[in-house]
Amino acid sequence: MGPVVVYSLKTDNGIRVGFSVSKKLGNAIKRNRVRRLLREAVRMMLDDLQEGNDIVIVARRSASESLLPDFCKALKGAFHRKGLLNG
Repeated sequence: MGPVVVYSLKTDNGIRVGFSVSKKLGNAIKRNRVRRLLREAVRMMLDDLQEGNDIVIVARRSASESLLPDFCKALKGAFHRKGLLNG
């Protein structure tokens, strides 16, 4: 299993992304680090995402040891499986 789970919902708006990082991941420093890395990974692939989706990204426990390339790979795969990528 990857470090994240992605939920999506079709809407009439643009793209909205929310993040959920549980206290089970660790203290506030670890949770904020994961949140920052997830935000950066989404920012890097924002141009590839289809308009009209609300997306919620839930971090799993393995996310506390993950690095930015891990999040990018996991998110790209999850977005592809959900059909959220352009092209």
